[in-house]
Amino acid sequence: MYSTDKANFKANVSKAYSSGSKYINETGSYRAMIEYAYWEENHFGGKDLVIHLLDESEKTAKLNITYENDKGERQYGANVLDALIVISDAKKGLTAASATAMIYSWVDKSVVEQSVNGCPELTGKWFEFLLKERKHAYIGKTGDKAGQVVKQETVTISSIFQDKTLLSALEIMDKVTIAEEYNKQKAYLDANPVYETDNYKKFIVNGAAPQQSAGSYGSVPEPIAKDLEDDLPW
Repeated sequence: MYSTDKANFKANVSKAYSSGSKYINETGSYRAMIEYAYWEENHFGGKDLVIHLLDESEKTAKLNITYENDKGERQYGANVLDALIVISDAKKGLTAASATAMIYSWVDKSVVEQSVNGCPELTGKWFEFLLKERKHAYIGKTGDKAGQVVKQETVTISSIFQDKTLLSALEIMDKVTIAEEYNKQKAYLDANPVYETDNYKKFIVNGAAPQQSAGSYGSVPEPIAKDLEDDLPW
């Protein structure tokens, strides 16, 4: 049976009537499902795996994991994909398949169903995410934001762990059964809850004047589809 928290009863009841934010926008630990996962090219010509998270309170977050830049060089996000492969036990690697996802359309000005190059191994899987608040700034290029410094606050992946067991990818590979890394990473996150990009420090913290820079576009990304079953050590 349910037993209420009497010490915080009124505060908890008030939360039932508070709309709050429907987005995950704060540093913390989140048990969340990857509702959608798909491959796409980013605005700089690099390759991303995009994941849409849905946590237990039905808050959402869209995260772009850049694993290769426009020159074909491995990026930090490739380490995140490797961890996801281990935690999800995707021994054949991460593949691509036609899928659909509910994505915001700038044309329709609403969330609509769109065709995507999906990643079936991760879609629908639950994980424990340590997410860190990320503060960024960029120079607007269109409309009333053109030439202006625009602040952007999102969350980014700090660490990923297996659902419920809280085992890290390394602990799974080492066949450890008692999770220890999670508490270490959570303590570090609590002590360092915000990541400020160089642009944020430059434009917001230091107040530098904005300067326009041109972006570049590259080829359509190819997903990680190699059969890894015989090579992975777990």
